[in-house]
Amino acid sequence: MHHKRDMGIRSALIVGALAVVVSAAAQTDSHSLHDMAKLNRLSKISARFRDAQKNGEFAKAKSIIETELIPEQGERANYDRLARLEFEMGDIDGAEKNFDEFRRLHPVPLEETGWSLSMKIFGKMIAAAKSKSLPIWTDLRPTGNGYTPLTIIDSECQMAIASGYVRTANAYLVELPKAGEPDYSIAILRKRVEELVRKQAEYQAAKHAEP
Repeated sequence: MHHKRDMGIRSALIVGALAVVVSAAAQTDSHSLHDMAKLNRLSKISARFRDAQKNGEFAKAKSIIETELIPEQGERANYDRLARLEFEMGDIDGAEKNFDEFRRLHPVPLEETGWSLSMKIFGKMIAAAKSKSLPIWTDLRPTGNGYTPLTIIDSECQMAIASGYVRTANAYLVELPKAGEPDYSIAILRKRVEELVRKQAEYQAAKHAEP
């Protein structure tokens, strides 16, 4: 009798344990599917945002951030993105506000890095645009891992071009000779900006020609 009762208890425990495992697996699958769906949704939104940037449709790009990316990711993940877009749009007060929020949430480390140097340089660009003056780079120093103001300004210029930001790229192009960029490199970047302007103009022309 005891043997049968023990077997029954063991069977019940095994069935219960299996139920817990199956339930946990189902929840994990549910979470995984939810995460995958969110990533897929974010990927599609981000692709539309990048297209709007590339085509020079900055009001549309800003609307995508405010109505789609922020609800999905939160404001914290979009302060820097907004600041750079607003700088391109000429909304310097908005760029300053959002960039200040970004820096508040991501304090610059004591040891200079490429990232911290990039933050300082973009901050100087905002401050210079607001005061209608030229930024001063003489207080910036190379990092311990090889980044210099020149390499960062060059990189920021290239990222601006890749983002479709003509105004921003031109602002950095003005600064590159002062930072020591060779003339031939500046000429290459300037040609890329001219090509970007041409493509954006062609896109707008084709769009207005649509019935």
